[in-house]
Amino acid sequence: MASTLSILSRLEATTSRLEKEAILKAHATDPVFKEVCRLTLDPKVNFYIKKLPDAGVARDGADTWTLSKALESIKEWLATRKIRGNAATTHVHRLLTCLESDDQEVLRRVLGRNLKCGVSDATVEKIWPDLKLTYPCMLVSPMDAKTKVAFPCTVQTKMDGMRFNAHVEDGRVSFRSRAGKELELAGLPIEADFKRFPDGVYDGELLVANCDRKTGNGILTKFQKGTGKASDGQNIHAQLWDLIQNDAFEKGTWSVEYSKRFALLSARTSGVEPKTIGLVPTWTQVATLEEAQSIYTAQLAKGEEGIILKDPKGPWEDKRVKHQVKMKAELEADLRVTGFLPGSGKFEGKIGSLLVESADGKVKTAVGTGLNDEQRSLPFSEFENKIAAIKYNALITDKKTGAVSLFLPVFIEVREDKSEADII
Repeated sequence: MASTLSILSRLEATTSRLEKEAILKAHATDPVFKEVCRLTLDPKVNFYIKKLPDAGVARDGADTWTLSKALESIKEWLATRKIRGNAATTHVHRLLTCLESDDQEVLRRVLGRNLKCGVSDATVEKIWPDLKLTYPCMLVSPMDAKTKVAFPCTVQTKMDGMRFNAHVEDGRVSFRSRAGKELELAGLPIEADFKRFPDGVYDGELLVANCDRKTGNGILTKFQKGTGKASDGQNIHAQLWDLIQNDAFEKGTWSVEYSKRFALLSARTSGVEPKTIGLVPTWTQVATLEEAQSIYTAQLAKGEEGIILKDPKGPWEDKRVKHQVKMKAELEADLRVTGFLPGSGKFEGKIGSLLVESADGKVKTAVGTGLNDEQRSLPFSEFENKIAAIKYNALITDKKTGAVSLFLPVFIEVREDKSEADII
């Protein structure tokens, strides 16, 4: 049986989605490889370790562990938080000394939650459907000339923060990003306010008061990584737009129409009057597209991104739906970082531009504009295989080769809350 690292290396060596799937299928009966994929990609798993011991840990010769035994150990001691902080770091260091070098590297990838081979949770789910790694999320469709909107509709401001869910059950609250990653907001005012809410999954956007998008999302990302400061956490607030029953959220569908879900959400927020939680600005019974466009223009004038048009009769579904569409002033794509080009001149020895591509590999481009000096000085590992938000003006196609790229791409930020790139 092939070693786990050799399988990951083969996956890393190809950019073809079909080839990656073929490699995964060839090793579908390997229980250790399957567990490595699950522990790395399952958003419900957290090892609560912020810094791994330095690379190149030497074997001490006292004991030799299998990778399987090491995985059981981190599940027992780290995932359950039986040990934390320095004790957890010491435990990981001890595990590494008991593993051969190849297995050391695999354990690091598991703990770092990055397989480093360009394989997403959705791809792994195709091979092992029982893993259910993708986190439920209803996404809206972009508006284009073919879009048909049912009127009258509900119109809401498109918020410019971090998408999140607050899971409330029996007085306990947990926070998740749209990719299912845990947001460590315990002890902050927003947690105290959500604890007063009835059970349910509350869907919306997190924002940081008195911050622009880039600064605010940078602060929120730190809370996702467990490095956020309590002082910054005092300024985190939520704008909500949907409410789903806990069991329906897990199933991925709820037939209750949107107008009734939003009415229930409105009743809950108005009854509790929390300090950190509000509703997204909303207009109900918008009768025509012209009326929606008027709201859109007014929102742009206020500095907002745009609006979302929602069919009041639409159900909640774990997929990109046609009954909710967005109007935006600028185009934006979430693309996977696959490599980089070295800088020159004042950027010599630094990152010149990042190479990014869509999930289907049909859109590829290099983006350097938007990267600041600090980001260019970071090691490429800080960007590798992550999702980057890229602003652009249009898709352009090379007439000779047919290759598709972006016109005037601008790097916005790393999307720590996303694990899947867009398709063309």
